This record gives sequence, C-alpha cells and structure tokens, in this order.
Amino acid sequence: MTMTDHDEHGDHDEEMTPEHALEEFDSNQDSHLSWDEFWTGWITENDDDHDDTHDDHDDTPGDTHDDHEEVMHHVAVLYPDNSTSMYEIDHDMLSENATGWNLTQMAFGENNVSLNYSVHETYGTNVGGINGVDAPSDFSWYWSLYLWNETGETWNVSDVGIDSVMMEETEHIAWAASNANTSLIPEPEEDDHDDDHDEHDERK
Repeated sequence: MTMTDHDEHGDHDEEMTPEHALEEFDSNQDSHLSWDEFWTGWITENDDDHDDTHDDHDDTPGDTHDDHEEVMHHVAVLYPDNSTSMYEIDHDMLSENATGWNLTQMAFGENNVSLNYSVHETYGTNVGGINGVDAPSDFSWYWSLYLWNETGETWNVSDVGIDSVMMEETEHIAWAASNANTSLIPEPEEDDHDDDHDEHDERK
C-alpha cells in the first residue's frame, strides 16, 4: 500500500512504503501491522512533530511579550530630616504613555503613602506634601522633582514638570525636600531600601 501524509507535515511528504510503515509502527515486532498499531504510531509521530514546531516557535527571536518583564520603576523620597524611602512599581502595572505623575500616584497608593498636591491650569501638578510632611507656606523649602540619569548614574533636577515626564523614557524619579542633603537620595540599585522604608513608616 502507498500512503502520503498531509501537506502541512513536511516530515511525511515523501512516499511511505509498506516496508517503512511496518518498520515504523510494528510495536509488537510480530511482522504484521494491525490498524491499531499503525494509527497509534501515526498519531504519536504527528504529535512529536507538532511539539518540535511549538518549541521552535517559543525560541523565535523577536518575541516581545516579555519585553518589560524585568523593568521596575523606582520612586525615591528624601525628607527634610534626610530620612529616605524607596518604592517600586512594575512597568506592566502602568498604562501606555504613563507619566511620572501616574507612577507617583501608583507607587504611593500601593504603599498607603499620603499625597498632598494641587493642579495649576498652566504649570500642571505640584506636590505639596508626602506622607504627612507638607512644605511650609513660607516656601522655606519645597518638594523638588529629580530624574535618574542612567548614563551618569546620578539624580538630576528635572527640567520639566511631573506631568511631562514620560516613563517610556525615564525609569526612575525622586521627590526631595529642597532643604535636605540631595546626595542622600537613594539610588535605584540599592537593595537596602526596605530598611529605609521601614524606618520612615513611623511617620504614618
């Protein structure tokens, strides 16, 4: 008998001879090929082909569904007394075209950190208080926005307001009291920020 496979299975495009079929599917080695033996062998072989194809697909370059799997955004806080906190948010938790303000609200909201702010029709969002620490009305100090410079590995004062900071372009932000020692703003790579966070939780 002569059998050919379906077109989509390239491994079986060649003509299968009776001898080949007997060799492939005679599971009990009795030199006779029953229908059950043939069908079981045929299905098993096709499943193996499918698994190989599936595995190849998994390794296909350019698979982007995990592009942001390891991206974590940090929001650092430096208080007037030079104590600090650091909060993390997974990039996938943010909406598309998320801004620094979206990150700030989510990071503080996830950690039950209070946020006092106002919105000016021209200048946008202004942060007046974090975790119950409000800037004074005499402007002796205020909350200042910093952005992490990946190249220089340092914090730089932001040239734009928090509403204009795009998280596709900036990984980490910091809020620092203007009268604090800004060299103490924790770096995103630090692993001990949980201790800083716990230390400052006493303010809540």
